[in-house]
Formats: sequence, C-alpha cells, structure tokens
Amino acid sequence: APTKHNIRVDVVLDKTTGKLVPTVREINTGSNIVVVTNKYTEKEALATVDIRKTLENKTGVTDINNTLFTFALYEDAGFTTPVRVDANNFVTQSESGTPVTVTGKSGSNLSISFKYNDKHVEESGYAASYTYYLKEITPSSPIAGMTYDQSVYQVKVNLGYNAEKTLVADTTITKITDSNGNAVTDQQN
Repeated sequence: APTKHNIRVDVVLDKTTGKLVPTVREINTGSNIVVVTNKYTEKEALATVDIRKTLENKTGVTDINNTLFTFALYEDAGFTTPVRVDANNFVTQSESGTPVTVTGKSGSNLSISFKYNDKHVEESGYAASYTYYLKEITPSSPIAGMTYDQSVYQVKVNLGYNAEKTLVADTTITKITDSNGNAVTDQQN
C-alpha cells in the first residue's frame, strides 16, 4: 500500500520579486522536507542443472543400490574453487557461502539450482556470462570394485533481460570429459 503524507502548502507573496513562493511542510512533523520513498524489487533468475545418476550393478549385490553419490559445481576446471551460494541460494563470492552440491541414490533425479540477481549483471548493465564445471565426487572411502564416473560437464549460464525487463538465465551444458576422464571432441558431444 502506498504511504500517505499529509502536507500543507503555504504560498506567500515575495514583495521584492513580486512572485508567489510556495513552502511545503509535512503536517505530522512540521518538517520542510517531504519524504518520498521508492521501492525497488530486485529481479532474480534461477539456473538449474538436472542430473540422472545410473549404476550398472552386475554383481547382484543389492546393498550397493542404496549407495549415495554426490555431485559438485566448481568455478574452475581444476576443481579447486566450489561455486557458493548464500542463505537465499544466490551465487556469491563469499567464503562463508555454502558450496553447491547435491547427493542422491542411483536412479534418482537430482537437481542443482542457484539464483542470480541484478548485482550479477551490474558491471555490464544488461548481460553477464558465468562458466562452471560439474562432476561427480569420488568419496574419500570408495566402494571396493566401484568405478566412479569421471565425466565433467561445462555449465554456461548467460544472464540477460528479456523484452519485459525480466532477468533470465539461459543454461547450456556441454560434456567435456567422458566417463573415463578423456577429453570429449565436438564430434562426440
């Protein structure tokens, strides 16, 4: 709801100039300053990466089907800097942010989602591009006999404003390393 201000306008004749001079006062405070507040609602865009993990279990051991697998998103192809989000799930450069990961069982549909706002495009004013790298994390205690998938996916997020001035995120995912850790050529992609 808009804020209401009760104002009083006094108009006095300036005898030296012969002009009418208005004075505006807010009635509640008697101040000569009228406070006008604009409200800005930050625009935000959501980027999502959907993951489907499969497990080829040729052993017949059923316990292995409940194994949890973890995927993480990184800012660099060397996997040293995790993408981080703040408490509201916005991408942040802050070390206090939470690394973007997702964990699930084989056969699960997993999803990593993260948000951007106007601050992410403020340098250029209209668009920005971010490149990340997604991979499965091999656990510190791997399961004996399990070969973990070494695929790496490049996740490119292009931010911009559409005709309605809505911030949108367009996500493109490209497999750059196969399950054995070999570089993928354009023909294989």
